Amino acid sequence: MSGRVESICTSEKKGERKSPRSSAVLVANHGLQGDAHAGAWHRQISLLSASDVESVRKAGMPDLKAGDFAENIVIAGLDVADLGLGSRLRLGREAELSVSQIGKVCHARCAIYEQTGDCIMPRLGIFARVMKGGKLAVGDAVEVLAAVSRDAFQAVVLTISDRCSRGEAVDTAGPATAARLQKELGAHVYRIEIVPDEKDQIAARLEHYCDGHSIDLVVTVGGTGFAPRDVTPEAVAAVIKRPTP
Repeated sequence: MSGRVESICTSEKKGERKSPRSSAVLVANHGLQGDAHAGAWHRQISLLSASDVESVRKAGMPDLKAGDFAENIVIAGLDVADLGLGSRLRLGREAELSVSQIGKVCHARCAIYEQTGDCIMPRLGIFARVMKGGKLAVGDAVEVLAAVSRDAFQAVVLTISDRCSRGEAVDTAGPATAARLQKELGAHVYRIEIVPDEKDQIAARLEHYCDGHSIDLVVTVGGTGFAPRDVTPEAVAAVIKRPTP
């Protein structure tokens, strides 16, 4: 699957329409240089399909411009609805993205909705991390390097270990668990992480993957709860009992 970059947009503030640019720089583990949504998090880049934007225009908004949905990149000739979590894209000659979230939950009508009468980003957009940086210009090619189905069962494995987190031991439990999930459930393992035996850190990672990531299963290994430092059960309970947004 392939397409091309139809538009590139950035903004100085979050929650507002973005302005089109003829070119930009994608920075690894950050996002588009100069964009308000860039940073060390999982929604560094937002993408829409050109066909979805055009559908809104035809539905009664002919003056819709690039960036009106606060999207960073619009791709022509490629339906982002075909890309599941963990799919990888190459944009231009060098930059590479990994799909990190499918749409998002909007709990209130944002400024973009009030201005345009609709916001298709929560329903039809995807978000990605920048895995490899590079220059990008309108018209550049977009290539799907790895396509993960939207129907794939998505899993995350968290190895809870002080020693592994400090580099004093090698994590064998995490990769072994991931291999079993892939073999027995046919799961796509989105990520394997190592977290120290700290209740707040464990809870933070659980919340991170449970809220908005499109993850079906989070498995923790190593934190049995039998030793004084094994606080995984307490962290899981705290996440389960937390107030829902």
